[in-house]
Amino acid sequence: MIEAFVFIFGLLIGSFLNVIIYRIPREEDIVFKRSNCPNCKKMVSWKENIPVLSFIFLKGKCKNCKKKISFLYPFIEITTGFLALYLYKNFSYDYLLMMTLFAVFSLYICQFFIDIKHFILPHGINLVIGALFLSLVIFKYSWTHWLIGGAVGFVPLFLFSLIYEKYRGQIGLGGGDIVLFGVIGIYLGPINIFHTITLSCILGIFITFAYLIFGKISKIDKPVPFGPAILIVSSIQILYPNFLENKLISLFG
Repeated sequence: MIEAFVFIFGLLIGSFLNVIIYRIPREEDIVFKRSNCPNCKKMVSWKENIPVLSFIFLKGKCKNCKKKISFLYPFIEITTGFLALYLYKNFSYDYLLMMTLFAVFSLYICQFFIDIKHFILPHGINLVIGALFLSLVIFKYSWTHWLIGGAVGFVPLFLFSLIYEKYRGQIGLGGGDIVLFGVIGIYLGPINIFHTITLSCILGIFITFAYLIFGKISKIDKPVPFGPAILIVSSIQILYPNFLENKLISLFG
């Protein structure tokens, strides 16, 4: 029974994540503004705002203007529901850790879809992730772990981006990506954040070729969202420590 409540809780949080994903890039209020149809602007009633069920009952269309509702809305709600369930099953021995990781990965979901849609990783969300990570490590590890880890994730990439932009006249790595590496470094430490950077670049290459194959970009020098690669790699590192590193060692060691 408790697992059902955990899943429903995740669905409700997922519904709020949809609000964040839509409104933050548009600099709209995420707390007091009522939900409305992006097309006809009609206010959405509570009966039309029930996670997943409303999408099914409305047959994926706005009740007023019949505009199709993106399938991403129920997908994100269901994904967050399963995220809550997974963390409950694996981290319920430490409720503070479980809830903090749930908050982190909920914000990861926001950044993932915002970057795909808008090619940005809002600094506000990155900084909240950083604060959550810091709360997990500040009393667990030496200050050298989180301070140097954050610096290794941020400083070299920041300097590289400055130099690249100066000599090439274009941005080599977005500021949101750099800050995200920095805040992840707070949690993972200096060695593991180096692995994050390396593995994210490798995954980013595969994502770029996927964009080319499926016609999302026409040339390899066109911008591709890098945030999803960072988020996927670091998620695996957090949930399954050393898994990726061991796989690389087994392949090339």
